[in-house]
Amino acid sequence: MLDIKQIRKEFPALRNQIYVNCAAAGPFYEELLEWRQERELDLFLKASDDFVAGRKVIGNTRLELSAFFNCKLHQVSLVPSFSYGMGMVVPGLQEGQNILLIKEDYPSLLWPFEKANHQLHFIELATNLEERIKTAIKEEGITVVAVSLVQWLNGFMLKPSFFVELKELYPEVLLLVDGTQYCGAYPLDFEASKIDVLLASGYKWMLGGYGNGFILFSNEAEKWLKTTNFGFGSVEGDFDKKGEVSFNKFFEPGHLDSLAFGTLGFSTRWLNSLGKDNIANQNKVLSSYAFEQFSTLGLLEAQVLNRSEHSTIFSISGDETLFKELLSKGVVCSMRGGRIRFSFHFFNTLEDITEIINLLKKVM
Repeated sequence: MLDIKQIRKEFPALRNQIYVNCAAAGPFYEELLEWRQERELDLFLKASDDFVAGRKVIGNTRLELSAFFNCKLHQVSLVPSFSYGMGMVVPGLQEGQNILLIKEDYPSLLWPFEKANHQLHFIELATNLEERIKTAIKEEGITVVAVSLVQWLNGFMLKPSFFVELKELYPEVLLLVDGTQYCGAYPLDFEASKIDVLLASGYKWMLGGYGNGFILFSNEAEKWLKTTNFGFGSVEGDFDKKGEVSFNKFFEPGHLDSLAFGTLGFSTRWLNSLGKDNIANQNKVLSSYAFEQFSTLGLLEAQVLNRSEHSTIFSISGDETLFKELLSKGVVCSMRGGRIRFSFHFFNTLEDITEIINLLKKVM
């Protein structure tokens, strides 16, 4: 069980405001800041002499991610962001695929496919999304399903278990998944999920700051993806390794930033120490309460109202005036898709949600 009161002391961004904006960016915490300052000091004082130590930091990040998501080291690639990773993965697909996409999904998931030579099939986001996906695969001859675990606009969530079901029904279909709005908020066992390619940025729910992300590859993914990305970073500066590069290293052609990726590694270890299930349970409590309160006020979209489970991202009806009023009252949230988006993480409390609800009742 999490000691939320003690955890909140770690986050300066929570002290004088209600921070409900992890879907935009996760805040830093005291332990992380201390580690970053030490790492920057090493870089400052040692310059090129820090190269070996920096490689160790990056290697530790790979270890932390493989443990956190239950996958092998050779299945992890470190990339600067989700968008960067998609820019390498999509061109690696053989031309002429039948791609299934959700119309309202994240732009950096959709746009790379629009530049490639594939047949694109779009479905609308709806309460029965899982059934729509299965129907589309059957009727349209889909070869690649590319979707987000959690929708960035309104928090609509697919469970990882759904991809297990899809793989059992359609083992020949490649499952390419955006985990950016899911990873860190809820546990994901990559090996058990049957997802083929999972990509995510680390600066949101993973609390990893900017400039880092990762790709996880199933053992089958290599059969689908061919890439010409290859550089000195792929062999970590060892000329003798040029002919024996593992698949994941083709997505790491250049030098990696030990500060950025070390931050991700530190936060992954910190989240693991708190307990993935503990974090998920707290987030489920927050989600359930927020769902009840927002739905009572009639602020949620129809497509999420009849779902059995929702994420901690909520999109409510509200204009720019209401948004600015919330900001003026110290509620840090976002305006997305013409609606107001709140995103709660484990360090938030039921009192945070209640205060937001009371503010809404006063100004709406």
